[in-house]
Amino acid sequence: MDEDVSRLNPWAMLGPKGLVPDQAHITSSVSSQMLLRWNCVLKANTEDVTLLYTQKAALALAILLHKYGIHDEAITENALNMIDRLNKSVALSDDFYRSSEATKACLVQKPSSLQRRPTLPKDLTFWRAGDVVSIQIEERFHACYVHEILRANSVTLIEMYDWVSTDKPTLADLTKSKAKGGIYNNRYRLKDTEPHSTGVATSVTHHQTASRTDKRTQVIHLTP
Repeated sequence: MDEDVSRLNPWAMLGPKGLVPDQAHITSSVSSQMLLRWNCVLKANTEDVTLLYTQKAALALAILLHKYGIHDEAITENALNMIDRLNKSVALSDDFYRSSEATKACLVQKPSSLQRRPTLPKDLTFWRAGDVVSIQIEERFHACYVHEILRANSVTLIEMYDWVSTDKPTLADLTKSKAKGGIYNNRYRLKDTEPHSTGVATSVTHHQTASRTDKRTQVIHLTP
């Protein structure tokens, strides 16, 4: 989550083309994109994500936005409620309980805006060529095929399946699906419309880590 904010904030600080960004623009831009990225956890049901994880994520989001000089009223108010709920369930340490009021006071106070753009973290991916990935955006699931990893595990060359659903994809769904397009990345042309159909699925792994864009991601490893 920290890495997500650190990537979004520098771009938001550039502002719209030809205009000088104000704090309201930065707050709206970063907050809305963080919610798009993390609502799959913040609004998840308990069958997919534990209640404790959801509460921690809501609090962490407010703290990290504050760290980068961003104050969103709704996100902050939700985080204050999460502090009380976490304490009621004795989910965290005694130190957290003792510092709860100080944490609330810090979150309520609007932070100072950053005076310079933060440094962008280095790109890193743990996907591998041949992976089939399911990505949840709001209430919809999309799927893509990883063709190649470039630049020392920093650039993922993917192609989208012509498939979208409100349910997680199954092997049967993707076996019947074709590639979205025949050309990608401007210079790579596919030999056929469904290069992934020649793969054989060997295993399915569900990732629910909170560190990268593949949160709530389904990775299906293929062998050529």
